[in-house]
Amino acid sequence: MADKAASGDMPKAFASFELLCAIFDARQIGAERLRSAYPVKAWREDTLEVPVALMRPILEGWLEYSRGNEKKSLEEALGINAAKKGGSPAVKLEMKRDRDRHLSNAVVADYVGSYLEGARISIDAACAGVSERDGINYRTVKRAFDENGPAMLDNLAGMGIETPNSKD
Repeated sequence: MADKAASGDMPKAFASFELLCAIFDARQIGAERLRSAYPVKAWREDTLEVPVALMRPILEGWLEYSRGNEKKSLEEALGINAAKKGGSPAVKLEMKRDRDRHLSNAVVADYVGSYLEGARISIDAACAGVSERDGINYRTVKRAFDENGPAMLDNLAGMGIETPNSKD
């Protein structure tokens, strides 16, 4: 399999997943013995120890995708397909959190940036600016800031960065 991947006859990612599954299944023989069996010298010398619990869900998803239901995409088998109906609620929630942090960071950047430039604006004005610039409803931006912004302002102040009063 390593030869096929090296020659281009098999996608390297596909070969990697298949080899990880084989390594995962053979892990009971011991790390050193397993490492000595790797067919490529770089694999034997450049290694990283990864907890089994971290690899299990990835490899189980790969096996489900590669040997299971042909109608499932790799994203679906791994449980990371949040874009489609029925996608992972955890992934959707994390995507929302990331978006909210991004919006809040943009508000903080505008708010603190204006203060540092001597043209102090209110948090509401910073939220309105982000809302207009990003094309996102003002209430969404304000809610994101209310959930994340005060902690970010506290963190900046704790690092010695001068910030305006966050109660504006």
